Amino acid sequence: MCQQVELGKLSCVSEDARRAICEFTFKESGGAFQDFLIRDGSKPLGQHFHRLKEEIFYFLEGSGIIHTALVDKNGKITGPVKKFEVSKGSVIRITPNQAHRFDLEPNTRFVAYSSKPFDPNDMVACPIPIEV
Repeated sequence: MCQQVELGKLSCVSEDARRAICEFTFKESGGAFQDFLIRDGSKPLGQHFHRLKEEIFYFLEGSGIIHTALVDKNGKITGPVKKFEVSKGSVIRITPNQAHRFDLEPNTRFVAYSSKPFDPNDMVACPIPIEV
């Protein structure tokens, strides 16, 4: 088992008027570290699930609500929609086949560790209905 130290810097992988995402991928493990900044919280983010990737989010600033729901192999929601309030200091783990939707305040900032780097082929759209 190789135990190398990896050092790198985050680079922007996705940016638009709503949010910026920067990422560093670890070559040996294949995991990734991301930094998210929410600029516009008027529309939900996420609304998808991953078949292979686990994500752990840690909130540095701001607040909001995360909705999650289990999905089957076809992407159909199979369990109840769960609601989690997050704020500075909150940590939440999203497992594979767990659809997630983020409704966050502007200027919310959080970091994440993902078991795999960003892969558009492992990001399956799955709108989560919520009661208003």
